[in-house]
Amino acid sequence: MLEQELEDFLSINPYLIHPSLDGLRPSRQIAKGKHRLDLLFQKKTVAVIVELKRGALDCEAIDQMARYYREFSSNYALATRHYLVGQPPSKPELAEMKIILGSLSFQIQMRFLGKHIPLQLLYDLHARKYIPYDPELNRITNRYPETKVLRL
Repeated sequence: MLEQELEDFLSINPYLIHPSLDGLRPSRQIAKGKHRLDLLFQKKTVAVIVELKRGALDCEAIDQMARYYREFSSNYALATRHYLVGQPPSKPELAEMKIILGSLSFQIQMRFLGKHIPLQLLYDLHARKYIPYDPELNRITNRYPETKVLRL
């Protein structure tokens, strides 16, 4: 799966990133100068940045989010929490990332593909949402007719 395909899917199913984004539609690929953020969700009074990475998250991804926060805060009233989505980092990298995260004036919540965001999903016709795959539910084809697998 390309990063663009991941962006396409999560932009129309943002509740998979975080429940607070449910029902919101993002602006996509917002550019300012040399910066281009993936998704910007406008809530009632604030905007939330979501940056997507197909691979493992790292310190550079956090630095990139910090640059986006500084750059876009002059145009948007930004929330205090933003989301960085990608595959889990290595343990040593995660330790370094936590140090950087602790030094920021805003929060970046990391959402790991395969852990926080399931890679195998069922579509629930009643809720009209994707849910984590469950083999028992998969047998109920009139309610869960579609299985979706995000391959990275």
